[in-house]
Amino acid sequence: MRMNLGWLDGSGASNLPGKCARLDRDEPAYIAEFHQDYTPIEPVYWSPNRILFENLDPAIPLIVNMNPGHPWYGNGIQLFPEYRIVENFKPFHVMPNSDGIVELTYRYPGQKLGLIASTILLIVSYTTIVYVKKIPINENGV
Repeated sequence: MRMNLGWLDGSGASNLPGKCARLDRDEPAYIAEFHQDYTPIEPVYWSPNRILFENLDPAIPLIVNMNPGHPWYGNGIQLFPEYRIVENFKPFHVMPNSDGIVELTYRYPGQKLGLIASTILLIVSYTTIVYVKKIPINENGV
């Protein structure tokens, strides 16, 4: 009997009732973490928020053994804009571009808003510091 355990970040298969897109290595349908037409594919570059594949067949989708989610982009296109959760039945696949390249990127939700808010805060802080330095101070410190 499987325990009712799962991963909150969507990096592993869940043991909760139901099925998700990610397959465990011990499942019969498991082929590889990344495959194209049942042939295992290794990424050229891998980091937690960017995975790069080259020399792929442009006519065959790259299958990714991962739970899909809305922060994932494939070659600059948001792959699952309608999904706010990571576990569902839709497989994670991406079509390579005409050069046989797939670049998967993970863009953190709120990243743009955070960048804009940080920039505004920096400008306001800098302006305040410049303004305060221009205020004359008399001998009493006021």
